[in-house]
Amino acid sequence: MPKEWFMTESKPSLDEEAAQQQRKENGAPQLQSVGPMEVPGTPDKKQTSPTRSAETLENVSAFKKSIKILIVVMASTSSFASPLSINIYMPAVPDISKDLDISSGETLLSVTTYLIFQGLSPSFWAPLSDTYGRRPILIATFVVYLAANLGLAFTNKFWLLLVLRMVQASGVSSAVSIGAGCISDVSNRKERGRYMGFYQLGTLLGPAVGPVIGGVFSQIFEWHAIFYFLSALSAVYLLVMVIALPESLRKLVGDGSLKARGIWRILLPLRLTVPDQQHNDKLMHSPPKVNIHSMGFGMPWRMFASLDLALMIYAFSIPFAVYSMVTSSLSTLLKSAYGYNAIETGLCFIPIGVASAIGSVVAGKTIDYEYAKAFRKHGHNLNLYYARLKYALVINLLYTAQTILVDLRPGRAASVTAAVNIGRCLVSAAFVAAVDYVIDDIGTGWTFTAFGLASLILTAPAIELVKRRGPEWNARREQRAENTTT
Repeated sequence: MPKEWFMTESKPSLDEEAAQQQRKENGAPQLQSVGPMEVPGTPDKKQTSPTRSAETLENVSAFKKSIKILIVVMASTSSFASPLSINIYMPAVPDISKDLDISSGETLLSVTTYLIFQGLSPSFWAPLSDTYGRRPILIATFVVYLAANLGLAFTNKFWLLLVLRMVQASGVSSAVSIGAGCISDVSNRKERGRYMGFYQLGTLLGPAVGPVIGGVFSQIFEWHAIFYFLSALSAVYLLVMVIALPESLRKLVGDGSLKARGIWRILLPLRLTVPDQQHNDKLMHSPPKVNIHSMGFGMPWRMFASLDLALMIYAFSIPFAVYSMVTSSLSTLLKSAYGYNAIETGLCFIPIGVASAIGSVVAGKTIDYEYAKAFRKHGHNLNLYYARLKYALVINLLYTAQTILVDLRPGRAASVTAAVNIGRCLVSAAFVAAVDYVIDDIGTGWTFTAFGLASLILTAPAIELVKRRGPEWNARREQRAENTTT
């Protein structure tokens, strides 16, 4: 039996203690940290757990399965908007360059600035969603996104295009982090891989359908039509969110059984919880008063202080940056080499997006299977890092790394995903800014060959190190967290 499957016992993290306190407030049965523990529903049977795990705490959710699926679908849809917004733009780059009388390099500057703000803005919005709720913050981000799309639909100035693309990224890119938070709220580790697979499907369909839509609008109409389309799409989704997206943040609604009020309450009269759930008439917890300390803006940046999290974000960022480099340069290369128009260029993006989408679904099922197999053998003593990352370099590194990061910080899922965005988007911005110069220097073929090899060579050692040393680092982090609270 490989020793990598095992991890040392560790004390509960702050997120686990918060979950235990919420269970107490909601009237749910308490879980003991050590020793014999009663299993709800089987009072005559006992089992011994060597350590209390976040897994047992996460299992409790009062939401009906249909409502959980609704939340997952809406989270996936919101995460679809960010990659759609950047990829729908790519086939129109040559037309925008010609229309605004600028070079393709200057047009790609709008891609670079988009990526920078895509990386930085979630560090503002995600902590707010971890504190004040998923629903109101997600609605606010789409209001910003809608306003930017309307402005872009009417702009004919390059400087204004740059500014509004920054605003657009500041709004929609945060939906990726908040969506991951929604998934964490309603799922446990045994099912999270599957749910995150469908969630990531949204982020990966953008590169598949975005260029096709952008190519059609740019070719048949002109590039402004792209932003008319995004305006209509964001307005419809914003309306659906206001009507039907339930609040799921456990700090506010517990396991989902606490009654939402005000802006956290949906407009549709839906039954959100399972029929046999023991209800009380308690209203949701009040969020903290608005102040700079409770907002937690530094939380995503503090994730980089943990060596295991930092290494996984690093390993996630390199292949994503190479992926962004390929998609950002493809339309210009296809036009110059083959004379493709916008529609033909858009069609060339389909294989990339379809393969990525298939990979996310396969990866989700695979890591859920590996986790279940490890859990059956080793219970809560399993090495979560090894179970999640066993096939990371084979199936879908971008996806598996993000899943385990959410596992490790279930109470701060939006913030940890914001940290991922910071890493991957800033590295991507650097790669996209450099790609034209590298191609001019060594040629197209050698450029993508070199960067493709680099994405494997630079990430494999980091993944192997995390699989072996991650449990030790995590145990030390949890011990330090406990010491600071005692």
